[in-house]
Amino acid sequence: MPSMLLQPFIENAVEHGIKNMDFGKGVIFVEINEKDDYLLISVEDNGAGFQNEIKENHKSYAIKITHERIENIYLLTKKKIKFEIQTEVEKGTKIIFEIPKS
Repeated sequence: MPSMLLQPFIENAVEHGIKNMDFGKGVIFVEINEKDDYLLISVEDNGAGFQNEIKENHKSYAIKITHERIENIYLLTKKKIKFEIQTEVEKGTKIIFEIPKS
């Protein structure tokens, strides 16, 4: 499991998702499950949602770096990693990876 795929999104969940919430109100979930030949990994926060960042013309380096890392992993292993972002304003952001196990 490529560890550096998760780090930028956990950092973003803290910095952009829950940092400005009242103490004890912000939550970050990291979930790892197996399904068939895949690991399903998600990072979810209950913060403002990624759309607020887009409105402020924020450029996400986490997304750019992640796409580059996924491409490099594919070039080395010929295994495709699926990557998805789900977000709702004022309901938070969920990042999902589907990674082949072997």
